[in-house]
Amino acid sequence: MSWTRLLPTVGKRLLPLLLFGCNSVAAHPHSWIDMVTQLHIDQQQRLTRLQLSWLFDEFYSATILDDAKAKGHSVEQELALFGQETLANLATENYLTRMTLEGQKVHFGQGTQARATLLNGQIRFDYQLPLQEPLPLAGKRLQFAIYDSTYYVEMLHRQPEAVQLQGDGAVHCQRQLLPPNPSSEQQSYAVSLDKTEQADDGLGTAFAEQVIVQCSTPDTGTSP
Repeated sequence: MSWTRLLPTVGKRLLPLLLFGCNSVAAHPHSWIDMVTQLHIDQQQRLTRLQLSWLFDEFYSATILDDAKAKGHSVEQELALFGQETLANLATENYLTRMTLEGQKVHFGQGTQARATLLNGQIRFDYQLPLQEPLPLAGKRLQFAIYDSTYYVEMLHRQPEAVQLQGDGAVHCQRQLLPPNPSSEQQSYAVSLDKTEQADDGLGTAFAEQVIVQCSTPDTGTSP
């Protein structure tokens, strides 16, 4: 699914960005998001929820604010609308979060507590994503990635510290952030795409980070 279909109202606002916000308008991605993801792990070493924070790039954020002025909205009104629409539409695509435990797909509950704010001129979007049921992590391998499958938007944690393990059970867990590793052919294809072209669904997988979380068994203190 394309980013503009995923976020129909927000996606329309990306068009002005293509004219002035990119080094090259004939290349993917067209927008960038820096992420911070907190994994909350309870005393029983179960993952209970994710707390996500997305910081949109300066040019995209400026487009949103300019659009607000054109519609006669206050910044506060526009940010509230942005948060509501974004969360509702992300729900249709499992919040762009692909997570597995020992290779088995993990399912999420409904995202909550959406909030959009301004941080030094950039839009910051925060929300909470619960698990459908607590996920036992002891002695198991959890892996996840958050990305736009068409690579219209690049979504990266940028550094390991942006993936944070929180809660009483987190002391027994470690995380690893694996950077994207696209082939030269995939990079060339992304660069070749015009702003009017739709990338193959799945291109974003090649440009996605992978996060691995492994938790030891408290009884033995050994790692899986």
